[in-house]
Amino acid sequence: MPNWFNLTIEVNGSKEDIKEFVDNVQGSEKHDTEELEFDFNHFIPQPDNLFQGSVGRDKKEELDNLGIPNWYDWNRENWGTKWNASCHSRDIYYSVEGDYDISGVRYGLATAWVDPRPILHKMIEMYPNLIFKIEGEEESIEYGIYMSTEDNLFLEEEPKMIDDENRREVYWDSEKSLYMYTDKKEEVHDQDDFYPTPTYSWS
Repeated sequence: MPNWFNLTIEVNGSKEDIKEFVDNVQGSEKHDTEELEFDFNHFIPQPDNLFQGSVGRDKKEELDNLGIPNWYDWNRENWGTKWNASCHSRDIYYSVEGDYDISGVRYGLATAWVDPRPILHKMIEMYPNLIFKIEGEEESIEYGIYMSTEDNLFLEEEPKMIDDENRREVYWDSEKSLYMYTDKKEEVHDQDDFYPTPTYSWS
């Protein structure tokens, strides 16, 4: 099993634009993805001749010679990750009638190993009337990302590990197999029950 990159995509805009977005990003019969609530094919569609079976070394060489793309290489090159999105939550909210006309939808997605960077950029490009706020983290806490079209901001960084009790930064000393405070190089007390919190600049 891969490490998952967990991603929250929050989209805001008019009621009509949000309804259109929600309808458009759902899976389609064309790509045999009707069960998906968030389908990467809407943004960057897979080619019709894509080979979807098992891809060993011999099969890959055969396909390459025939000029037929295989799903594994194509997905990684074009979506940034090897599988389509796994959507574990979708929350839609529509504004009430009145002066404040803002609606939105929030998706909780997971992708294999890394974030689907090409999909995120294409999504923002395709829907210029919508406001996107995107935040995600790789499950082993290797890195996280933050994107905001409202602030024209994109950030990618490794998190700082923080002791919640005193807000001090810690690091893992692999030689000692202990958490240490960064500022004074002293050991964290009660190592067995210590769980630092990954913290990003946008948190």
